[in-house]
Amino acid sequence: MKKAFFVFPLTLLPLCACGPIDEFNKVDLAYGTLIGMSEEIKGTSHMKQIDYPTLRSMVLEKQSFLLMVHNDGGIGCSCYADWHDDVLVPYLKEHNLLLYWIDYNDIVEEEDYGLELVSNHETLAIFDEGELAYQHDNVDQESDWVTSRAVFSEWMDARINYPKMIYIDKAILDEKLSSSMEFTLLFTQSGCPDCGYLESHFLKQYFIDNRDTDYLYVLDTVQEGVRLLNGVAGNNDEDASEAEKAAYAQWVEFKKDYHLSAESIEQPGYKEGFVPTIFHYDVQGEVDGAGVFYNDTIDEATWKLTDTYWTSDKLDQPYFTYINDAKIDTLMDNVTFKAPETPISGAANIREYKHELLAPYHEKYAKALLDWSIGNQKEQ
Repeated sequence: MKKAFFVFPLTLLPLCACGPIDEFNKVDLAYGTLIGMSEEIKGTSHMKQIDYPTLRSMVLEKQSFLLMVHNDGGIGCSCYADWHDDVLVPYLKEHNLLLYWIDYNDIVEEEDYGLELVSNHETLAIFDEGELAYQHDNVDQESDWVTSRAVFSEWMDARINYPKMIYIDKAILDEKLSSSMEFTLLFTQSGCPDCGYLESHFLKQYFIDNRDTDYLYVLDTVQEGVRLLNGVAGNNDEDASEAEKAAYAQWVEFKKDYHLSAESIEQPGYKEGFVPTIFHYDVQGEVDGAGVFYNDTIDEATWKLTDTYWTSDKLDQPYFTYINDAKIDTLMDNVTFKAPETPISGAANIREYKHELLAPYHEKYAKALLDWSIGNQKEQ
C-alpha cells in the first residue's frame, strides 16, 4: 500500500511529467454527465461519491474513468475549496466530465491499485480500462497545477479524450424534448446484461473510431420518476407491496409516454418496452430514428430466431429511414443461427453465446443509426 503523510509533491515522473500533448497515450473516457452540473459549486459538488466495492467492480470491469481520493473531513479546508471551486469544477463543467470520488478512509486499508494516498490532500487519478494510467496530487498548494485553470486544463487535455456518452436524468430529458433541438438518446439500465453488452462492445468502440460525433445522451432508467418511485423499484408480482406496484405502474406509464412500448409497428418502440433502446428525436421532440437491441428470442432447440424488433415490415416506417439510407434491404426475418458445437451450460454463458450470434446484425443496425443521427454521415 502506498501511503504518504508528508507534504511534498509526488514524483512519479511518467505519471506527472508535463510535456507536449502528443507525448501521452490519451485515455478514452466513455461516459460524461449533465446531471448536477447546474448546482452550486461547493463541497463535493459536481462529483459522484462511490464506495470501495464499487471502485473494485469498476476496476474488474476494466472501465476507464476519473477518480479523486478525498478526505471528507477536509471539505472545509480553504486549500481544497479553492482548487475544487476555481480549477477542478470549471474544467469538469466545460467538458461534461464524470468524476467519481472516494473517501481516503475507505481505501487506505484496502488494495490501492497503485494510487498514491496522501492524508488530508487529494489525489486525482485517470484509469484506463481498469489500470491506473496517470495521477497527480494537490499537496503543493502553490503549484500551477493547483492554482491555474489553464495549467490544470493542459495537464488533463494531454491525457484524456472527452466522453461522447453523456448521462442525463428525466428532468434534463424533458427539457431537451421541449428545446426544439434534435438529439439522440440511449435508454439503458444499470445491471442489465443486454445494455452492458451493447455499451461495452459496440458503443465503446464506435466512439473510439468516431471521435467527432455529436453526443449520445444516456438515461439510466434506474432513477426516480422512471423505475423508482420514492426510492422503491417497481414490481408486479402477486406478493409485491403497494409501493412496488405503484412504482411498476409508473414505469409502465413512462414507457408509454416516451414511446418505448408499442402496440403496432407504426410506433417506434417494441412490445411492452425494452432496454437498450436508442431513439433520435427531431426538433419537434418526435422520434424519427429508432432501434431496440439484443431483445431477440432464439429457440435453443433449433437456434432459430423466433422474435425480433428487426423485421422487414418496418422498412416503410419513418423511424427506419436510416436503415434505407444505409442500403440495408433485409433485416432478421427467418434467421437460423449455428448451434454451439458443444452444449453450453449456465444462463450467463448461454446469454453470451446469443449476444455473439446477434452482434453482427445489431452492430450493423446500431452503426447505421448512429452514423445517421450523430456521426459523420449526419445531414448538415
